[in-house]
Amino acid sequence: MNILRAGKVFEAWIDRPAHKLKVAELAIDQARALRELYTQTVTEAQPVQAVAHGIVNGSVCGYDLVALPLSNHFGPPLFLVYMQERERKFSLIEAMFQATTEGLVALAVIRDAAGTPIDFEIAALNEVAALVMQGTAEDLRGRHLSEVCYEIQASQMLPRLVSVFNGGGSAHFELECPLDSQKHLRIGVVTMGDLLVVTMGDLLAVTLTDISGLIAQQKSFRLLFEGNPVPMWLFDPESMKFLAVNDAAIAHYGYDKESFLALTLLDLLPQEDRDNVKNAVRNTPDLCGGGPGHVWQHIKADGTEIDVLTYWRTTMFRDRPAQLVAIMDVTAKRQAEARIAHMAHHDALTGLPNRVLFHERLDETLLRVRRYAEILAVLYLDLDQFKNVNDGLGHPAGDKLLVAVAERLRTCLRDCDMVARFGGDEFAVLQIGLAGPHEAGILADRIVTLLSEPYDIDGQQVVIGASAGIALAPADGETAEQLLGNADITLYQAKEDGRRVFRFFQPGMGARLRARRTLEFDLRNALAAGECRTLLSASRHA
Repeated sequence: MNILRAGKVFEAWIDRPAHKLKVAELAIDQARALRELYTQTVTEAQPVQAVAHGIVNGSVCGYDLVALPLSNHFGPPLFLVYMQERERKFSLIEAMFQATTEGLVALAVIRDAAGTPIDFEIAALNEVAALVMQGTAEDLRGRHLSEVCYEIQASQMLPRLVSVFNGGGSAHFELECPLDSQKHLRIGVVTMGDLLVVTMGDLLAVTLTDISGLIAQQKSFRLLFEGNPVPMWLFDPESMKFLAVNDAAIAHYGYDKESFLALTLLDLLPQEDRDNVKNAVRNTPDLCGGGPGHVWQHIKADGTEIDVLTYWRTTMFRDRPAQLVAIMDVTAKRQAEARIAHMAHHDALTGLPNRVLFHERLDETLLRVRRYAEILAVLYLDLDQFKNVNDGLGHPAGDKLLVAVAERLRTCLRDCDMVARFGGDEFAVLQIGLAGPHEAGILADRIVTLLSEPYDIDGQQVVIGASAGIALAPADGETAEQLLGNADITLYQAKEDGRRVFRFFQPGMGARLRARRTLEFDLRNALAAGECRTLLSASRHA
């Protein structure tokens, strides 16, 4: 489609000569308007009206178009377009000035006698710019920038404006207002010839944006972030790269700042945690923050693993989303808690499990016995002649002997078995998964034999013995209390039978033990009441 002839109004609209110009060579919006008008005119075979717009000398102009179809016996259809410019025009500059919330100023250059730019005259400005410059648009219009621009420090601003004017293009910079150190402006400059399609002469367009709140926020952030004694960092949730780290984090993790910023968050994690952390970060982008829900392991520069709680929130850093993280190292706290938990369930002298932990493990194992018809054994142990060691060599030597006994007991057991110290010279062994009672007897014999071998305590040879009572589950009891009680009864019987032996529980042992203990109790009471002396005197008279 070609343009055969055109008038001045049409050429002003397209901003070029139109003779023999192809429609395809026009601007996209102009070409589209003509094609649509042509198609509608030819299809309907009658006049068609339309409206078009264009920018002429910095103003938005409206045009009324009337298209008439023409018959052509020698080629494709022709159509005639009548175009009339509307009287009312809209200043593009004025529209921009009024529409923006930023301060806008149009500056005309002022030259010296040699033609060198030395200052600028305020040609136009909006109310926002007037407010920034501490005046009104009416008072400021027509004045020199150097006369009125105290707030934006003309001494700093003028050289930059002249540089942009001479070099063309645009520039952006920030200034701190000299009369108020809390006020900061971001200034954008562009030559009007670059801003508009047509050159407007010796003019600059300047934007003034008050960024005081942003600067104050950044200063507060730096104060809270960089000077915070808590290790903190910012990282990109997409790449996981560190964007900033504070001095506390650098000191705590042992990296220098440059090395730290070359890492990603994943580099601080054990290999097995990396996928979990990556998924947690990337699958919760909309969360605004949170506290610790999990203790993570981090790796310091020297390879040391630490336990940490993380407090985080989503924020903006350098105009992009970031995660702000604060770290609390709980390694020492968890180690202390572990020590306390260990002390609550283990003997302080030997390090063996205590009665509480043994009882818990026995209860758990009895569940398997009932469910899978298994057999377990409880061996109750007591050292023979241990009191003689305490009395003869002292309690420190007795403690060392107990530690040595504990070590020998550990060597007798499988990993699935358990030995505990109940107090004094009493120990208990839990043996699980037995094929039969004979396996408990084999273990008891090995223990009694091993514990009866000599010990070297502070250069002195010490010989003691051991006795053991064995109770089996489920035959001798189905609860921890029953098994421990019956094993204790059996241990008493073993000591009665000569020591350094072991015995299996028999149903009648309880009754015999109770009868013996009743007799001993009665004799002690009788002795306390003097009845034994009366019996002795009567026998002498007889």
